[in-house]
Amino acid sequence: MNRHRAFWLMLLVTASWGASYMWMKIALISVAPLFLVGLRFTVAFLATIIIFARVLKRPTHQEVVASFILGTLLFCAFTFVMIGLQHTDASTAGFFAQYDYRVCRDF
Repeated sequence: MNRHRAFWLMLLVTASWGASYMWMKIALISVAPLFLVGLRFTVAFLATIIIFARVLKRPTHQEVVASFILGTLLFCAFTFVMIGLQHTDASTAGFFAQYDYRVCRDF
């Protein structure tokens, strides 16, 4: 991959991630936060199964337990983001979500 294509892909990912807070804010007008998080996880799960069907193998018990724990933590984090998004504007929520990565990388 050349630098030019990598730059445009990076820009696309950044714009998509930033725009997702705006779309979540719009969706929260008519949908409950837990429903929206559940819908996002369901779509991501189905997309993963469809895209990686040939690569996926039967997981071990340890992998299932680890996936359940990490999935639960991620679900809780997304739920808190959705609830917070109901009480603030999308740009503030996006800023704080990205700020977390800058603080955690120092530790």
